Amino acid sequence: MSVDYKAKAEKVTETYRFQLEEIRGNNDLNARAKARRIKNLYKESNDELKRLEAANEKQKVTHRQVLERKVWGPPVAKLTGSDAISWRDAEDRAAKLIPDYSDPSRAATDWEGEARAKLERAISAGDDFQVRAIVNVAMQWRWLSVVDAYADTSDCVDEISELWNTTPAIDNPQAVRNEQFDWDFLNFNVTAPEELSQPSEEEETAKDRSDRIGKDFAAALMEGQSEGSLTAGFGGQAGFGSAPGSVNSAAHDAGSWGVE
Repeated sequence: MSVDYKAKAEKVTETYRFQLEEIRGNNDLNARAKARRIKNLYKESNDELKRLEAANEKQKVTHRQVLERKVWGPPVAKLTGSDAISWRDAEDRAAKLIPDYSDPSRAATDWEGEARAKLERAISAGDDFQVRAIVNVAMQWRWLSVVDAYADTSDCVDEISELWNTTPAIDNPQAVRNEQFDWDFLNFNVTAPEELSQPSEEEETAKDRSDRIGKDFAAALMEGQSEGSLTAGFGGQAGFGSAPGSVNSAAHDAGSWGVE
């Protein structure tokens, strides 16, 4: 039984949006407290959505494997003995249908035509192993006429149609591409709130400390420049201490250097 993970994700998203607005509208909280709660809410909601997305993807893969086995897997439940040999032989022969578009002697449609002819012969002969192996190749290379010919004789038309609409084309210049963008990821994401850009208390403390050190350094620089200007104005002599009557000399005479 499949689980509707998209519906579960929608409920998580609705709850997230409701709680987000509730926190933003709470006047008992300051801006920092609101940001902290919103960050926690976003992380918890996002983690749950990613968990649901992973479960949804796993379910899709499992479902696809079931479809593939029904449409072009071995026609027996368990391959043993002669059946296993027949299946490997059918796969080997079908692999020879994989086109070589570098061959200038053959048109692109020749490969599909050959595959259809061999499929019809296998259907007439009742060689279900060969039929399914050819359909596998045809589905990968987007050979619609071959897949349609198989669907006309199959009792799993719905499964064939579903696989056709979800199977990406092989990356080659001739195959008709029918890739569908998977929009499922939109169901498992919430928009990041602007509060995420606000620094945490630890980050804010580090920023304040950095700003203070920067201001102190700038102030010390200005003080040094100012003192140098005063010294030069009173005739300071480089390399010989301070000239008599200068500001530094006066400070020294007053005992500011700690020397009696």
